[in-house]
Amino acid sequence: MKTSPYLRALALLCLAILFCDCAVAADPKIVAHRGAALESPENTLPAIDRAIALGAAVVEIDLRYSADGEVVLMHDETVDRTTQGSGLVSRLTLAEIRKLDAGIKSAVQFKGTKVPALREVIDHSRGKIQLYLDLKETDPRPVIRVVKEMKAGSIVFFRPYSYRAMRQVIDADPAFRVLVDLEDWIQLPGLAPLIRKNLPAASLSSGLQNWTPELLAQAKSLGFTTFVNVLGADDTSENLSRAIAMGFDFIQTDHQSQLKILIGSASSRR
Repeated sequence: MKTSPYLRALALLCLAILFCDCAVAADPKIVAHRGAALESPENTLPAIDRAIALGAAVVEIDLRYSADGEVVLMHDETVDRTTQGSGLVSRLTLAEIRKLDAGIKSAVQFKGTKVPALREVIDHSRGKIQLYLDLKETDPRPVIRVVKEMKAGSIVFFRPYSYRAMRQVIDADPAFRVLVDLEDWIQLPGLAPLIRKNLPAASLSSGLQNWTPELLAQAKSLGFTTFVNVLGADDTSENLSRAIAMGFDFIQTDHQSQLKILIGSASSRR
């Protein structure tokens, strides 16, 4: 007897619910996107400090290179949006970047906030919060050099945007933790086992819309640490609750305060 598509879908849903109930042995950890950027200037020390105060386990920061090769925190190619200055980050020296005000556009109380360098952030964050390094530049070697010199491999996750960059990170130190973002590869059969075989130190990451209960179950069975991004228009209370119920290890959001409350509420119901 053939099983109807409705019954198959219902069975999958029941399995997903059972899986979620069993898998959520521990609360998911919060990843603060660009720091607590809704309450502080993004990619700055105040944003990192606020993320720490909110109980985030990891802070996501965006990295770019100055004209003199220093690694600084900046999401955009230019400094225009987040500072009172203008121009490409790559055309400005670290000294010129440090003269910019990265706080005044956020709120008057943050006037005078500096654009931090990665070295400064590692020193500031060590022992308080882990760092999710979003590698906006194609060449990861300047970031690798800083991490190795500061012996910070155990507190960072690298997020490269190409296989070549990922390979450079892993070749520099096989113990470095890299995030493989599934995105367009999500439908590739056997993807998770292939990544586990070739990138044993990797964690899996993607947007909530790309994760299915079946893929998450497979990732966990293979021993992956799992990250889900709940950002932009998807960053709602409903989607954050869904991410908690699915059982991810880490949830990245702009709404850290809300996520903390939802995690507490879900935990109290277990």
